Amino acid sequence: MSEFYDVLDQDIEEQSQDDKRLAYISKYRREFVLCPSFIRKKDELPDLVWNTIKFNEPSPNLPDHQGVYAFSINVEHGSLPSNSYILYVGKAGDTTSNNTIKKRYRDYIREARVQSRPKIHRMLNIWAGHLTYHYAEVPNGVSTGDIEEQLTTIFIPPYNTNDFLVEVRDLLKGASIL
Repeated sequence: MSEFYDVLDQDIEEQSQDDKRLAYISKYRREFVLCPSFIRKKDELPDLVWNTIKFNEPSPNLPDHQGVYAFSINVEHGSLPSNSYILYVGKAGDTTSNNTIKKRYRDYIREARVQSRPKIHRMLNIWAGHLTYHYAEVPNGVSTGDIEEQLTTIFIPPYNTNDFLVEVRDLLKGASIL
């Protein structure tokens, strides 16, 4: 396989400076699907109280409780309007799991250093310093998986590949989005 990479690396070296710039900019491109029909699913969500911290914040005070979470890019500056791009939605724990919001956060801190999920590792590193971690506790006995499916359907986050409602996943595959 290294021969393949050698050939690829040589071809990259032969690219013009403009082509390299375009490739660099393209590295940050993501597709967002904002379908009004999917956004209306928000009315089916239970009441959730969201908290937000900067990702990589040292020793955040996170709950040892099940819940849902999302990663987003927020570009904060006094001269900019509020903005947010949801990149990934996940769950911590479920009716048959004891995972917690605090444990999942620590899993992602570790994933930023050690690659076990390539797509997530890339997300955490490509936007390091710009990521926000949002989380909401979910009462015991309520399925975090069901809420996660609703959130992924609403936002269609570019780094989620599973966890969609079956019908939505089939549509996204048919539209070449997944």
